[in-house]
Amino acid sequence: MKVKEPTPQYLLNQKGEKEFIVLPVRQYDELIEDLYDLALMNERKNEPRISYKAFVEGLKKDGLL
Repeated sequence: MKVKEPTPQYLLNQKGEKEFIVLPVRQYDELIEDLYDLALMNERKNEPRISYKAFVEGLKKDGLL
């Protein structure tokens, strides 16, 4: 998967320094979604893990697969 680089535009203050960033709404939404995903990953990093095989077996046992 190729990561798309944001294409920001900058709004400058009276001194000509970058003060604000303007992004297309779609890119902003994607960045917010990525931040949310990273926050969830961080919160769950110490949760117990199961193997893929055990996961599939559990789905079959519950009649979901």
